[in-house]
Amino acid sequence: MDHIIKEKLSDFSIIGHSMGGNLATEIASEMPALCKRIILVDALPCIRELWMPGVPASKVEYNSSNNKELLSMPAEEF
Repeated sequence: MDHIIKEKLSDFSIIGHSMGGNLATEIASEMPALCKRIILVDALPCIRELWMPGVPASKVEYNSSNNKELLSMPAEEF
């Protein structure tokens, strides 16, 4: 979203497949006045709601200890 703001984009479309579709949905919901349409292919409407019901996007911490542990795993352990 920083890129959209920095480049002052508006009236744009987002195409997303699978998890990219989830990202497209999140961006469109955060910037409804700027994003005019989204095209989703094989995506759940909001996977976050399945994994973490009731947790708003603003509360999701991607820089968590669980993510750090997964990212530091050797490939064979992962």
